[in-house]
Parts: sequence; structure tokens; C-alpha cells
Amino acid sequence: MTKLDYKITIQLSELFQSQSCRINQFTESIDLTRLPSALSYLNLATNQLSADPMEGRSPCPENEKKFLTCEVAAGEDESHGITFEVDYNNERQRFRPEQVVAMTLTQLKGIVAAQSPTGGQALQPSCVLSCPAYYTQNQKQALLNACEIADLPCLGLLHETTAAALDYGIFKSGEFPAAGASSGVYACFIDVGHSATTASLVCFYASEMKVIATCFDENLGTRDIDMLLLQHFREEILKKYRFDVFQSKKAQTRLMQSCQKIKNMLSANAVTSLSLECLYEEMDIHFPSFTRDEFEALISDFAVRYEALCKRIATCAQPHICIGDADISSLPVELIGGGSRIPIVKRITQFVFTSAPRATLNATESVSKGCAIHAAMLSPNFRVKEYKITDVAVYAAKIGYYSPISQVSNGSQRELYPFLPEDINKIVNILKVGDSLPKVLDVSFEREENFDLYTFYENSQGAEINRARVLPHQYLLNHSTVTNVAGDFSIKEGVISRHNKVKLRFKVSLVGAVDIVSAQVTTEYDTVGTAAADPADASAPTGEQTPSEPQGEGEAKSGKEAPQEKRIRKERKTSQAFIEKHPIADGIPPDAVIRLKAHEKEMCSLDLLIQRTAETRNALETCFYEYRYQIVNADGELHQFTPPADIPKFDQMCAEASAWLESAEGDDASLADYASRLAPMQAIVDSAIKKSRNFQSLPLGMQEFEAKLSGHLARLGELKSDTDGGWHTAEELAGMHAALQDAESWYARSKDEAASQPLHAEPILTLEKLHGKLKETERSVLTLLSKRRPPPPKPEPSALKEETDVKSKEASGGAGTTQPGDMEVE
Repeated sequence: MTKLDYKITIQLSELFQSQSCRINQFTESIDLTRLPSALSYLNLATNQLSADPMEGRSPCPENEKKFLTCEVAAGEDESHGITFEVDYNNERQRFRPEQVVAMTLTQLKGIVAAQSPTGGQALQPSCVLSCPAYYTQNQKQALLNACEIADLPCLGLLHETTAAALDYGIFKSGEFPAAGASSGVYACFIDVGHSATTASLVCFYASEMKVIATCFDENLGTRDIDMLLLQHFREEILKKYRFDVFQSKKAQTRLMQSCQKIKNMLSANAVTSLSLECLYEEMDIHFPSFTRDEFEALISDFAVRYEALCKRIATCAQPHICIGDADISSLPVELIGGGSRIPIVKRITQFVFTSAPRATLNATESVSKGCAIHAAMLSPNFRVKEYKITDVAVYAAKIGYYSPISQVSNGSQRELYPFLPEDINKIVNILKVGDSLPKVLDVSFEREENFDLYTFYENSQGAEINRARVLPHQYLLNHSTVTNVAGDFSIKEGVISRHNKVKLRFKVSLVGAVDIVSAQVTTEYDTVGTAAADPADASAPTGEQTPSEPQGEGEAKSGKEAPQEKRIRKERKTSQAFIEKHPIADGIPPDAVIRLKAHEKEMCSLDLLIQRTAETRNALETCFYEYRYQIVNADGELHQFTPPADIPKFDQMCAEASAWLESAEGDDASLADYASRLAPMQAIVDSAIKKSRNFQSLPLGMQEFEAKLSGHLARLGELKSDTDGGWHTAEELAGMHAALQDAESWYARSKDEAASQPLHAEPILTLEKLHGKLKETERSVLTLLSKRRPPPPKPEPSALKEETDVKSKEASGGAGTTQPGDMEVE
């Protein structure tokens, strides 16, 4: 690929905001295919954990509070949801979950820019973000708002299991039937993630994939297992050591990290142990044995809920799989996510589907790869084979409006949808659970004046899926006012009646986001016209003429015309209506997004300042920790390359800088203070290093210069002695000789001067000067040396023809000549 377009794909799980506004990775090496999803902190008591489940949710669910390590507060008003209170830049500030996600996106965008071949220059990265299938529309909009705050173009969203299925199916198109086949190949994908578990049934074709069904449990993830282990060992430590680890945030965090290691160890071993040194005030804890049986008994509730989820997706798959002699065991099941390695998860999956789960996909990268592939499909910078993706709707959607011919809304409707005005009396389904996505549908209304339209999720109290996920403030999707509905008034004469029909076009995206994309008004007129006055009557076909009665020969024409018949005709005129979208109570207003984007840029500038300050301070420390010995001591590598007058000066500056950094003033100094002390010291160090490198590399450069110069002189001697080298003129040979002699004399003079000067002086002969002189000499010499030998002169055409005739006669042996006795016949 000659042109790179980096795609950032993110599964947001653990997000942190540090006190000094720096987001630091604790991974030593960065791999673009495995972008880190966890970030480190400086202050555990004022940082935020797991911001992703909080996006677009207000108020904060009680189940989520136990996973947070910071304070959660309500927003400034009802439209601002929740905020996290953290210490930022020595101030107590509040951040929305969208801002925290934007911070992570900005950090990842910087990683991509640093890893790009161009170093981030002229690079505009784009992304496709994955989101859980159970996300509501306002939560998906919150992700898009986070991308806008981070100034990162988002090409689209994709459900996590759909992304994994795309990574699975697009590379196996040769194993699947064509798109027109009666039945495809089915596969089930189960993502046991950090905070939720999702399962999807997908049907694959050669150039298409269709999601048939999706089931989920948003509160079933590996973080629940970690929390159970944390509570278990908290009680054990309280019994054995009489200490509650929850009294210290640091101790709680260390114990949580150890519980995660225990979970991983028990995935491959039957027994493990827990040991922590200096957990709290030099307290060491040790539990020699913790078995897998104890672990599985501890997470029995997790196992029961996971089995119920597997049975739900298996029930959805039976009508498609159990055909003929086939049973559910023929359905391949792919396990992905961090919880896919837990043995009890594998056993339950095998028990429900009666076949062992597969691990064809990378458990941690499949979703990211699927998003990257989808981003390449949407980006104009890549050519990807045609592959159609069809998802499934998780939530049902309705529209509500006022209809003059409908009855007044009843009380039950008001209870289900309290956000609707009292005059809304008509509700129509536009999307059902299980509908294929994306889709476009048209809805027509008979309207003579402007009207309001509400789009919202269905509040089916008997549906467990809605009762578990959609919060009361999330039902309303959008509120729009359709204006300019009066239609076309260009026809005014003879109008008996007119009717307006408004056609609204709804577009449902691949992830189930409902939006009104256009509104068209069709006005139908009933007008009175005459056959003579309007021969192109709407009631008669175009081009049809009324036959006239034939007149008798010699018969005079009547002086009176026949009476004209009045007819009713229909005409149609179309015009565009306007859609005015109103902000809903939940979500970030557009002006607030602009303000948060500016705030994010300010924080990025502050991050850059802090990073440059830290780098300058480190460089200052390097001067007196590393280079002080090399310059000041006589045995140092740079001592002989430093001028004698600069050595005591550098020693004094190092001593002063060391004492200043240890003081309170130097510990919290600004970038300018560090740079002012670093500049004179760095100049001495750079000069000594430059002379040392030149001294080490100069011998090889001199050998190369001498070898090439000798080669050119030898070639010049050959040309002078060659009697057949007449294509070079005497002036050319003399010019070559003069250029080579000039280079040879310059080299000899510079070599002698360099040998007599001390090492700490500015070098007269450098590697750059050698290369420059050699390039200058070869520019004039090689042009003449590469001159080709002229071709031999061509013979004249007459002589060439005679020579050809002689050769042809000799070849034929005289067989073609005419004898005197031969007779010619015409």
C-alpha cells in the first residue's frame, strides 16, 4: 500500500484521568493492532474507572457505582447527565463520560500519528468505533459526540459481535454459498467481555453476512468475577489479618490486580496462591492455596446467568439449524472476549450447544479487525471487495403524531410515554425487534398545516430486554417539526378542492439509529376545465383527439359553435417540506459540543507543555548524571574533545543544576527555567559529541575518498593511453585531469592541517566535507566518463544495394539468371 490510512478501533473498558492531565500507558511497547484499553494513574482516589458503561446514562445506575473509584455527580442541568469529579490541574473539576472517551481517542490518535511513516505529518486518521448491541440511540450518539470532541472523523459505528463476524466471514468467502442460495452457513459468536456478554447468530454467504438474532446481558462480564474475588479475599483478609482492604484505595487496587491474576492463573492451573508484600503499612498477606473448584463455586451465579444467555441464543438458532437430520451440534460457536478463556465458560457453552466452542478468532483483536475492515470499506482511500453487512434491530421504534381523525389518547398510553404531549393521539410502529438493518421506509400523512413528530422506543413492559436496558429518559429518540406543508399554490383558477400528502422518509442505520432524512409534499388539485379550452385533458390520455363529424359535400357551415363541455381533471404538484429538529432532554447540545471540543484542545496543549517540560528536565538531569563524568574526568570519553576552558565551566554548571533541581524551586519549575539552564550545557555536550563522532567515522570516509579518487585517476590514464579512445577530446581529458588534481591537492592539504590540530578544536576535515568534495568532483568527471563510444559510420545507400545484390547472386548460385535460349511467355 502506498497510501496509509490508519483506522482506530476501540473497545472502551477502563478509562482513567490523572491528576496532572497526563494519560500514561503502562505498556512498554505499542502495537497498533493491539491498542491498549487500560490507562494508568497517579492518584487512585480521584480517578475514574469504567466510563464506557456510563455514556449517555442519567442518573448513574446503582450497579455501576461499585465499579467506580471517583465521585459521581449530576450535571449542571437535566440535559447534562452525569459527571465525574476528579482533580485536574490542581483543581476540582467535572468531566462528562463523553469527555473521558474523547481523552482516550485523542491519546490513541497521537499513538497512530507517532507510529505512522510520515511521523503524523499530513495525516488525518479516521475510525470506526465498536459499541455493544444493547446501546441505545442516545448512547451511540454520545460516542459520536466523543469523536467530535476529540476532532477524530468517525466513519460509522458497528456492533461488537457484528465486527467479529465480519472478521470471520470476509476471509472465508470461498467456503460459503453464493448470495442467491436458498440457505447460507450459520455461526454463533459469543463475546464474554469486561462488563457485558453478547451473543449473535449470523448467516454467511460468499459476498454477504446477515445477523439473524442478538441476545445480551449487559451486567454479565468478567468485572463481576473480579469483584466477587475481591469481596472473597477481603473477607478472608479481615478474618486472618484483622484489616479491611477497602480502607485504603491503594490496597484495594493492588488486591484487585491480584484477583485478576488469580482468574487468569486458574484458567490454566487447578490450584494457585495469593501473596502480597506490604499491602498496607508493611503488612504481608499470604494464602497458599485457592483451587479452581472454590473459584467456580464462588462464581456460580455468573455461570447460571451465562447458561441462560446461551440457551436464549440457541433457541433463536434452532429454527435455522435443526432442519432435517441436522441438530444444534452442527452450529459452530466462536468464543471471544477476555472471559472466553475461563474453563467453566467453555464447559457451559459445550453443554448447551453439544459441541466444543472454537477459538478461530483472536479473542482480543477480532472486534478491532472487523472495525478496521469496515473502515476500509467506508473509506475512499481503499479498495475492498464488495461485502454486504446486514444487522438486526434490538429495540422496536414507534412514531407519534396528532391525527384529526383518530380518537383521544387513552390513559395507558400516557403512562407508557409520559414525554408525549397530550394532543398526540396516533402511534405507528416503524421498526420491530428482529428487522433487518439498515433499512429505509416511507410514511405518508394527509396534512394541511405544520405538525410535530416524535420518534421513540417501544415501552413494552412485558419485554425483558427493554425492562433491563432502556431507561425512562432514553425512550425519546428525536422530536421534529415538519414545516412548509401548505404545498404548491401555483394553480389558482378553477380549483374545486386540494389535498396535501406528506411523505416522510425514515432511515435506520446499521446500528439501529432512526433519523428523518427527507420530507416531500404532494398536492393534488381537482380543477374544472373544458374540452375545447384544454385539449390535453387530464381525464383523456395524452395525444387522444375527439373525432369530428364529417360534413356533407356543398353543405354550409353552421354560424353557431357547439356548447363546450366542462370536465373535472386532476393535477399533482410536488414540493419539499422542511424538517426542524429539536434538541431532546438527554444528550449534549451542539453548542456544548463546540465548547467541550475547545476545552479538549486546551487540555491537549497543556499535555504537550507538560510532556516537553518533563523531557527538558530529563535532558538536564542527563547532562550531569551521564555527561559530567565523560567531560570533566580525564578518563572520560568526551574529555579530549572538549576545550580546556569549557571543562571547569561545565563542571560548575552541573553542580549548580543538580542543587537547583533538588530544591523546591527546581522541583516545580517551568519549561523556560529548565530550558535556560539546559541550553549552555547542551551546547558543550553537543559540540563534544559531534567531534567525537567525526573522529571515529573520519578514517572510513578518508579510505572511501582515496579509493574513489584513485579509481577515477586510473580510468583517466586508460583513456589517455587508449588509441581507440578518440571519442574524448583533448579539452575534455584536460578538464577531467584538472578536476581530479584539484580534489587530490585539497585532500592532501586538509589532511595535513587536520593532523596538526588538537582534538578539542573545531575539525577542519569532516565527513560532510569529504562527501561534498567527492560529489562535486564526480559531478564533472562522471559526465565525461559515462560518454559512450560513437557508433561506426553507416555505408552509403548505393554501395549497400550493390553489396546486397552480389550476396544474393552468390547465394542463389546463378539459378535465377536467364539463359539466351530460353523463351519468355507473357
